[in-house]
Amino acid sequence: MREFLRQENKWLRTMVNVTFDLYSVKTSDADEKGLDWSSVFQSLNRKYGLTFSTPSLSTGATAGSVGASMVWGNGTATTKAMLALLNQYGEASQHRPISITTLNGMWDTKSRLATEGYLKETVPGLSSGSGAAGAPGLKTDTITTGDQFAVLPYVQNDNTVLLRYAIGLSDLLGMFDVTTGSGATLQKVQTPRTESLNASSTIALAPGEAAVITGLSRLVAKRDDTRLAENLPLVLGGTRRLAYQREHFLILVRATPL
Repeated sequence: MREFLRQENKWLRTMVNVTFDLYSVKTSDADEKGLDWSSVFQSLNRKYGLTFSTPSLSTGATAGSVGASMVWGNGTATTKAMLALLNQYGEASQHRPISITTLNGMWDTKSRLATEGYLKETVPGLSSGSGAAGAPGLKTDTITTGDQFAVLPYVQNDNTVLLRYAIGLSDLLGMFDVTTGSGATLQKVQTPRTESLNASSTIALAPGEAAVITGLSRLVAKRDDTRLAENLPLVLGGTRRLAYQREHFLILVRATPL
């Protein structure tokens, strides 16, 4: 019994580091072909010798895992090579590493969020004694978008990690304006337009192994503002060009007992 309790205490005190390497590439929203991840995987195999376990070269949300013989994580050079490869399939690529360290069997989260305010509602103004309409009242609200990650690791006796994870990625595309009336009776409210994706699963990771998550994409806004001077509002002069892109994700997940 003493040995059993000692072993249980050891596992309960074990720390686990979970890393997400988010590689993304943006394509034109008008491009209906999407992104063929099997072609990307084959290029990774030819250029870097990465092997994939069953289901091999799948494009599903759980697309298999990178074999232990992978040559990965050797610094900036590998990251730059990966980004250069993804640039061949789209207009721009990006790498974002996320690291979460937690106790064995304990949930932990990490997020990067942004809050935007908008005009939600207008309230008619009270009429004055002369019959003139008063200024309308305004009601505002906020919307929060960004990236959220949650992990729950369980370390096994052979150091294999059973990992439950949840990923949520959202982006504010813009505000949809609704107007009514004209002149002194003009009323305008705003409705936020957002795009989000969510993924969650439970996977088993052996030491040195990384799971590959694909099949995730979202619409993102591409804004190009030209102003007369920095921090001046557009109403004083300038232009705003708004376009949309499709962002495709390849996510590598690792879990390492410490």
